[in-house]
Amino acid sequence: MEKCSWKACLVATCISFSAAILLSALLAWCLPEYMVALGQAYVLELFIVTSVVNVLLTFSHNRLCDGIFAGMLLDLLIVSFGVLGLGGGWFQWFPWQPVYIIEVIGILLMVYFVTYSIMFLQNRELARKINEQIKKGKAQKNFHS
Repeated sequence: MEKCSWKACLVATCISFSAAILLSALLAWCLPEYMVALGQAYVLELFIVTSVVNVLLTFSHNRLCDGIFAGMLLDLLIVSFGVLGLGGGWFQWFPWQPVYIIEVIGILLMVYFVTYSIMFLQNRELARKINEQIKKGKAQKNFHS
């Protein structure tokens, strides 16, 4: 697994926060009896959780794990710690009953895979641009040789 920069951490925090807010708003609109209104405290708490999770993910990507599946498993454990531990335990976003825990895990999986997919597509586009620059450099070098 490649090392992650702190810039990538900031981008991932913005993406995951946006995805979580949009999904929360959609669920609050569709299922108002199950979702808490999106107040200022919740938005700030969600930003704290997504920030902590992405700092931990950046640290783990840079230090702990090689391999895509082991990395994804570690990612999901870190995300689960953030959402269940900080969100559910510290901020008390939901009661600790199996039905709520299963729903929260479903939401965190959706947010994780949306964030992972967007970051993957962004990295692939960046790699394409870098490869184009390398090809241009080689073509110019061969032309002048």
